[in-house]
Amino acid sequence: MSWRTRGAPARKGADVRYRLPRRCHAAWLSLLLITLTGALAQTAEPAKPAPPPADAAKPAVDAEGRPLVSNVFFETDMRQALSDVAAQTKTVIVPDDSVQGAVSVELKDAPLETALELICLRGGYVYEKIAKDTYLVTAPDPKSPNFHRIAKTQVIELNYAKAEEIKSQLPESMVQYVRSAEPDTRLVVTAPGVLLPNIEAAIKALDTPQTQVLIEALVVETRSGTGLDFSWSAQSKHLGLDIGTGLATYVDAAATVLYRVMALVENNQGEIKATPRVITQQGRKASVRVALQQYFSLVSGRLGFEYVTLQAIESGTGLVITPQIALADRMVTCQIEPEVGDVTGTGADNLPIITKRTASTTVRVRDGEVIAIGGLLQSIEREIRRKVPILGDIPILGDLFRSRRDVKEQREVTIFVVPHILDADGRFTGQLLSDTLRAGGALVPEAASTKAQVQPPTAMPKK
Repeated sequence: MSWRTRGAPARKGADVRYRLPRRCHAAWLSLLLITLTGALAQTAEPAKPAPPPADAAKPAVDAEGRPLVSNVFFETDMRQALSDVAAQTKTVIVPDDSVQGAVSVELKDAPLETALELICLRGGYVYEKIAKDTYLVTAPDPKSPNFHRIAKTQVIELNYAKAEEIKSQLPESMVQYVRSAEPDTRLVVTAPGVLLPNIEAAIKALDTPQTQVLIEALVVETRSGTGLDFSWSAQSKHLGLDIGTGLATYVDAAATVLYRVMALVENNQGEIKATPRVITQQGRKASVRVALQQYFSLVSGRLGFEYVTLQAIESGTGLVITPQIALADRMVTCQIEPEVGDVTGTGADNLPIITKRTASTTVRVRDGEVIAIGGLLQSIEREIRRKVPILGDIPILGDLFRSRRDVKEQREVTIFVVPHILDADGRFTGQLLSDTLRAGGALVPEAASTKAQVQPPTAMPKK
């Protein structure tokens, strides 16, 4: 190729040479560089991927591998707070429709479950792990549709108390999760897992052995007018007199009254009706009853088809005692409810008329002290018939040889009560009332059978 200079005329017969412009040189150089760059790119190692964003980093964990939460919430919507915790710990937290309200809490390297507990604390919500890295947050309401997902059931066997008694003493917030089952010594608890240990601990704390008391009673019946009166001047330390019922209760002077009554018994002016002993627990009722059963004929049925049945009517003296014990000073507070009932006559259709007199008093005494209860009057009506044999059976003339007399007698019932606090082995300090009277020469019958007796009590010498 020939080059020539721009603007110079070509000569005939000479070689003509052309010179490229400078812009063409630049184009050729650019093309060469692009070709070399492509060749180098094919032989070079592949480029490393870009680093992941900060959100894709692994969450902080403690030594046990549990996710840690660090965040500050101030009046933050609870659902939003749970969402932030889920994002930070890479877990799934599902609040149901019952979760509402705001939360204010500062979390610093708190384990995930601790963070959930603190967030749920304000609204009273609970959480439960329902799958791997998946939590459900809901209200602890048994009526909630998700309650079955968070609830666990446990059966607790009671050792000392009855199921209904324990249930009645639980806080209202726990009662909704507890129900009694047969037998009456079993409780079934269905509650969220986080609440179950607290409910079980409360039940175990209430199911403890109660202190027991031996209630010793002496029932004495004397005839009215024998000189046994409760002189207020002589008994200056009596606790009180119920004007409506005539019930008099003594503590400090009870021993004096006791020996006066026993003197009447020795002179055949009184009679010891019973010396029962009852063992009961603190706060439980103990009952003592000395009763007489009388049978009455009742005619029933329609005209022409009558039939006679025997109906048993019970009358006598009863006593209900409920003790409360203070072990610190060995004092016993006794709520005493005496009752006297008797048949005072017959009414229409020969039905018996029963009269009952009841009273109630509360007395606080020391362990082993005597309580005397007097003023319990009982009316007795008797019909005494006498006749001369054979002659008394003669019609009309037989009235001359037989007689009938109605006797009305009023008796006074005096009750002496002595509470003895029993220790864990069933022993008590002091001496039984009946043993004291026998030592003094009184004729005291053997004790009657007792209710709720656990084992024979034994006296423990005082220190």
